[in-house]
Amino acid sequence: MRVGAAMSVDVAILNYNGMETLELTLRSVFASTNIEIGRVYVVDDGSTDGSQEIAKTFDRVTVIQLPENTGRVNLVRNTGVRAAGTDRVLVTDNDIEFMPDCLEKLNAVMDEGEDIVAVTPRLLYMDDRERIYLDSCGFHYVGASIARNRHKLMKDVDTQLSPVPTMSSGILLLNKKILQDGSCFDESLPFSWGTDGEFYYRMMFTGHRCLMNPRALAFHKDKKRSVERAEGHVTTRWYMLLTYYSWKTLLLLIPVLILYELLQFGFFTIKRIPHLYIKYNWLNVLRLKNTMKNRKKIQAQRKIQDKEILGAEDLYISPNLIENPLFRYPFACLNLFLKGYWGMIKAWI
Repeated sequence: MRVGAAMSVDVAILNYNGMETLELTLRSVFASTNIEIGRVYVVDDGSTDGSQEIAKTFDRVTVIQLPENTGRVNLVRNTGVRAAGTDRVLVTDNDIEFMPDCLEKLNAVMDEGEDIVAVTPRLLYMDDRERIYLDSCGFHYVGASIARNRHKLMKDVDTQLSPVPTMSSGILLLNKKILQDGSCFDESLPFSWGTDGEFYYRMMFTGHRCLMNPRALAFHKDKKRSVERAEGHVTTRWYMLLTYYSWKTLLLLIPVLILYELLQFGFFTIKRIPHLYIKYNWLNVLRLKNTMKNRKKIQAQRKIQDKEILGAEDLYISPNLIENPLFRYPFACLNLFLKGYWGMIKAWI
């Protein structure tokens, strides 16, 4: 960085068939204020809609073309991070519109501590710009994500605007200096909502901070969810449980983990995909030897205890499901039970 110049940041944009939104993402990145945008690396995961050609029309954009669609989002992320030449790298999907001062505000929070490895923005729905898509996230002790303000209006949650810890988001300013080899995301994990969560958990597990700045705003284009992400819900969750949790924690959690599996199987059955639940759990069995090998390496890096990361706040459920009494009331009872159980065992973890 030149003396007296704004902080220089490279950008890694993940792209797969982003014809509808990629140009918007690029324009919003280059409109960033008080930040010098260095190179923008669009990592294209085998797009078939020609969206990668849009990126080539921008100056300071390099398209990294993967030979075929890998479907491995963490491989795509790491490819962009490794290509970046700056200490701080903005990692983003191709369906995000950044406010002009978003990157500046992310960078300001990262300046507050050398142990801060990631800072994320508050994401709002692109089609409902006062409603939160994702901001501060936690990690529930059953191995699920806690999306604290998902689908709430900003005016209903803005009692304080200070940075807070977070455990998820694929949209982040990354402190590359903290990483050992430039590989921050686990490339073995399948495509799912939890693919980025392993990175955040590992960073906190090893004593680093990951924060969300609610003053840094960006907008996300919501899309229909696909069943292909079901693999990640099953396999990534158990990978996290078996590699990061202590054996004592897992032993204490046996009753609720059994309950959660029964409920998850019931949900897969309602969705008419119980065969996928069985298939992906069988994959967990096949990968068990490698999982245990990774566990030994990961546990050697532990800096904090499980109870310092895990929580028991309400699990997130889609607004479409919560409107149905058949889901709403049992789900509320489940959350109450999980909170009560956590209260009984937390002191022992």
